[in-house]
Amino acid sequence: MSKRWSNYAVSGTTITRNLKNCPKCGPGIFLASHGNRNACGKCGYTEFIANAELKPQKAAKQAPKKEAKKKEPTKDKPEGKPASKEKPK
Repeated sequence: MSKRWSNYAVSGTTITRNLKNCPKCGPGIFLASHGNRNACGKCGYTEFIANAELKPQKAAKQAPKKEAKKKEPTKDKPEGKPASKEKPK
């Protein structure tokens, strides 16, 4: 399903565009927002945004890192290499 409806805002009987139009391609072709720039997907026109104008982006949610559990030697098994199993000939 297309999300073109998100590019416009309707208030009463007026419709306003939420995104900037491409100055080369004309009305109807919007500039995509990419962090530090706005770019046209049709002609490649790019506008770079100054640091003061940047919108704060949502930080990516990261799962908390699990701490590795240290294996403690058990009393039942001796430490070191396990005994190798040899096949009888």
